Amino acid sequence: MQSKRISLKEAAARLAKMDNVVILCHKNPDGDTMGSGHAICRALRNMGKNARVACADPLPRKMAYMAAGMEELSFIEEHVISIDVADAVLLGSLKEVYEGRIELAFDHHATHRDFADEACVISEYASACEIAFDLLEELGAPLTKEIADCLYTGIATDTGCFKYAAVTPLTHRKIAALMEAGADHVGICKVMFDTKSLACFKLESEALSALEMHFGGTLALINVTREMMKLGGVTDEDLDSITAIPRKIEGVLCGITVKEKEGEYKVSLRTEAPVDAAKICSMFGGGGHIRAAGCSFSESPESFMPRLLAACGEELKRAGVVVD
Repeated sequence: MQSKRISLKEAAARLAKMDNVVILCHKNPDGDTMGSGHAICRALRNMGKNARVACADPLPRKMAYMAAGMEELSFIEEHVISIDVADAVLLGSLKEVYEGRIELAFDHHATHRDFADEACVISEYASACEIAFDLLEELGAPLTKEIADCLYTGIATDTGCFKYAAVTPLTHRKIAALMEAGADHVGICKVMFDTKSLACFKLESEALSALEMHFGGTLALINVTREMMKLGGVTDEDLDSITAIPRKIEGVLCGITVKEKEGEYKVSLRTEAPVDAAKICSMFGGGGHIRAAGCSFSESPESFMPRLLAACGEELKRAGVVVD
């Protein structure tokens, strides 16, 4: 289907008239989808409306503060919106439940594939939480400390703690407003960036022992297998920190992390300029941003890996990198 693209002002006007709202987040949730979803949910509740956040996977334990004090509400669902969902397939098990019922989609991915009646897509923004910030401003919803914590989390995590090229002066002005509203920037950054479980460190060690380098050291590949996941206490949340490792290696322009999950292999790409991660992943039904994107395969690595590496090699050549 093709969504009607609308402005943020128009989207805010639509949302202002809604009640009994379900806010859909993407599966394998990160700080941005959960932060924006919970911020909008809290704002709608503060406006006297019924709202709840729905996701195919549970809220990660390190983000539990986002839902603190929010009671479970029982109401008849009348309206469905989504936030930070670039494709209906990213809804996971909720796709069959809500497909065809989603009225409004908010997203910041340039690779957004239409699935809602209307869509507000601002790809210039570094995170969905930047859209949520503007949305709440349009709604006249006050920035409470709880909402500020949610929005700060999403912006900080989706920008790599403000390191990515998508960060703008406006991003920092929004962060300043969130800090003024009471966002716990010290506590959030410690939990999101400076705290790992012992199991996570062990998993990283195992993964690094199997590191592969390709194309003259410009591509680094890490495979996280189910065997590695059997290490005591490892959870899916522990996999998040591994994604950034390959790109940190000197000379690497394309970092790939392959995570074996039940029934599929999730591929995360992180790149440096001028390599386009979204372009590579779109060739395999995925998408994302220029420097961070992903896709999934249901076949074995022996089958998809040669094709994935070949696509990366072609993109490195297009970017002017000498590939051997």
